[in-house]
Amino acid sequence: MSAESINNAMGTFVQHAGQSMDQSRRHLKGLQQLTRQLEDQQARASSVAQLFSLDLVSRRAKITDQGAKIALIEPKVVGRTCEDILWRKVFHSAYSRAKQLNNSGDSDDSALIRHLLAGIGFYHGFILKIQTEFRVCGSVDYSASIGMQQLSADYKNKTKSYDRATLDWATKALERSLIALGDLHRYLSTLRPSYSGVISARFYILASQVNPKSSMPFNQLGALATAQGKKFEAAYFYLRCLCCDSPYECAEANLRRALKNDAPQLKAGSKAQARVFLTKFLSLIDTWWFNENFRDINMIFEDCMLEFKANLTLVKPASSAETPAAAIENMFKEELELTHFSSDLLVKMMAILLMTYHKLEKQSPAQASSVVVFIFNIVNCLTKKLVSGPVPVAKKKPVRQKRHQRLMRRRRKVGGDCSEESECESEVGVDSQASSDTSSDSAGSESEFLGSSSDEEEVEKNVLKSQELPALSCIKLCCDWLQTNDAVLRSFFSNFQPLFEDFVKFLNAVAHDCSLLLQNAKISGSLEEVAKTMQPYPLPEDVTLQGHVVVDQSSLNWSLFYSSPIKSDTLIRMCKLVHFGVYMANSSLIGVKFDKESNTFSLIQDFVPPSIKPVKEPVNKDHQKKLMQHMGQLWLQEEVRNLESRVSHGKGNCAFSPYIVLDSSALLSKLHLVKLLIKSKQFVVVIPSVVLEGLDNIKKESGSARESVRFLEILFLEGNRFLRQQRDNESLSIPLIKCPKKKDKDAIVFFKILECCNYLVQQVPRENRLENNINMVTLLCATIDSSQKDFSPTGLAASAGCERRVGREKQRIPLAAGHHRHPFIQKEKVLPGAMPGEAGGQDQNAQLAVPERQQSLGSAS
Repeated sequence: MSAESINNAMGTFVQHAGQSMDQSRRHLKGLQQLTRQLEDQQARASSVAQLFSLDLVSRRAKITDQGAKIALIEPKVVGRTCEDILWRKVFHSAYSRAKQLNNSGDSDDSALIRHLLAGIGFYHGFILKIQTEFRVCGSVDYSASIGMQQLSADYKNKTKSYDRATLDWATKALERSLIALGDLHRYLSTLRPSYSGVISARFYILASQVNPKSSMPFNQLGALATAQGKKFEAAYFYLRCLCCDSPYECAEANLRRALKNDAPQLKAGSKAQARVFLTKFLSLIDTWWFNENFRDINMIFEDCMLEFKANLTLVKPASSAETPAAAIENMFKEELELTHFSSDLLVKMMAILLMTYHKLEKQSPAQASSVVVFIFNIVNCLTKKLVSGPVPVAKKKPVRQKRHQRLMRRRRKVGGDCSEESECESEVGVDSQASSDTSSDSAGSESEFLGSSSDEEEVEKNVLKSQELPALSCIKLCCDWLQTNDAVLRSFFSNFQPLFEDFVKFLNAVAHDCSLLLQNAKISGSLEEVAKTMQPYPLPEDVTLQGHVVVDQSSLNWSLFYSSPIKSDTLIRMCKLVHFGVYMANSSLIGVKFDKESNTFSLIQDFVPPSIKPVKEPVNKDHQKKLMQHMGQLWLQEEVRNLESRVSHGKGNCAFSPYIVLDSSALLSKLHLVKLLIKSKQFVVVIPSVVLEGLDNIKKESGSARESVRFLEILFLEGNRFLRQQRDNESLSIPLIKCPKKKDKDAIVFFKILECCNYLVQQVPRENRLENNINMVTLLCATIDSSQKDFSPTGLAASAGCERRVGREKQRIPLAAGHHRHPFIQKEKVLPGAMPGEAGGQDQNAQLAVPERQQSLGSAS
């Protein structure tokens, strides 16, 4: 084919596509015009009869017919808009308008019911069209294959392909249509009590299975459960809604209302013992999620566990065969007076705990560990409840001896007691379990198998109580979670050894009964291999966390949920539990081994787990650099805070001034000594703001000022724990001292420096200063200002609580052991006739005077 023909074909295709898109937009405009006319007529209706008149009903039918056709012709362009028109403008607006108008009687209710039924019929047909057109069969529990068989051969054989965006719209449209069906059935249930909310729940659950990451179906299920007074169900669904990627905006508020304590509603002596436990359980979840009453969490934790153990006998017996629709019906038909623990309730309780752990895992590890402890205790109670105890199996005996015993054995009377109680329990347990899980095997074949199994070697095996089998779903869900969390599983093995031993006994009981069921179902192969082949089969408890990251469900094949060749969920569940036990046995971190010949699990004595080496992850240098800078800043702040607190609260452990305040003369003439002072890391040097302003004013004229300003700017930008600037609030006037006049600028500067010193002094309690007998602040000056005649600088400094040191002659002093000698540390020599702290004259080589040091600052720094 030539390039010209290809270009012509592409141009024709683009032209047709553009014409189709323009035509769809024109149809959409016509549909919107019809919708506006419908809205005007509905707004003018003054009664329900006028709202559902023949003209308006026919107009709604026309809009629904055209809207469905336009949506299927060009779904990517106008599909979503047509869906909104059909639901909001046609079905929902008429229902809400009818609720606003005065209802005159049964005739109005009948008209509204006919409108809702018309909407239900439309959405059923719309779902069928989506399934047949876009081949999305298997998304719901009723397939479109029945309708496809009735289609013509040319339509059925058409092989039209769609892009990914169109198929995504089809899936989302299917979900929205199922939600609309649930809403319409919910509206019907408000008009007629005979319409149960079970059907609404069914369509909401189907919508959640079509798109498990969508939050709207779970919010609708929570609202439905709240309307029926089922707070536990509502809490579960609102939690699922809140854990979605894009949660519903009111999900958290709805969850808070669902978790609200309803203990006052329970009367004294009520038979709803399980309801009391659920009330305390919801209170515990409320504490974990919203940190309310967290101080009482230990008491709530213990009360909840005691209530669970006390009511564990109220487990509801398992039904022989329960379809998904029947499970939904049982879930929403329970009375307010809850008197038993159903399988669905236990599974949802475990799902709530796992979602709570996932939420707290990164936010609060301490609270997450308490959730793990609660989960382990729940599982331990259930496993103990399931296991009936060890059953001794007889040794293999000669055939002659067995025949003799069989002939000598008496026939037991009808209704009499078994001679061996444990053997009787074993037979009854396995018989009832097999009868409830297998439908093709007879009791005779099972009894023959039990008779043959009695010839094995004598080992102690545990069997499961068939009446407690609903708890298997809850335990299986927990095992799925443990299989995806190796750290929690290792903690279970290391820190909860008694509970783990009971769990291994439970796995032995499961493996024993699973072997019997596999042989009765005539499934060949070893137990380990069969358990591995059962992994893709989803179970009802897997739906409770479908789409959530807390468990790994990548190995499940959801197309087998409604078309599984194995009809026994209990058999699949037991195989999955055995596979989890084999997973632990294959792990080098868990001391469990599996014997393939006897199909038993056992603990490895004196097991020492190997050391876990951390996995080296790729290093992000930019992130690491920012992290190190942030950690360095936090470390400096903490060190300064510790230094200040030790100085504030220390007693007799320091004999030096922790704060050194410098004036401008020290920075101008003795900058090299100031650098050594900061480098010594023995003091916190504070630069008053007025000193910095003075340096800025003279830096154009003085080279020393420019050098000092440049040095301080570098240190301030880099950050130094031993040098800082005066803060805005660090100024406190000196009592009984009058500030000098504005004309004397040098005196004002000196007074502002003393106010900074006074603030630093007042940060330490007076009793600590008197007890330690030290000056908290020392003011260092390089020269003496002889121009001040009105006041004594040293006396004013003493009034401010600090010590003023000025230039002095060089005189070395001995240092305490362990100290490094610094060349700038000199001792002041008071000349005759001079005031304390003042030198008799100025020397160009005078050094900065600093306080004597007798102890090390290593502990303080």
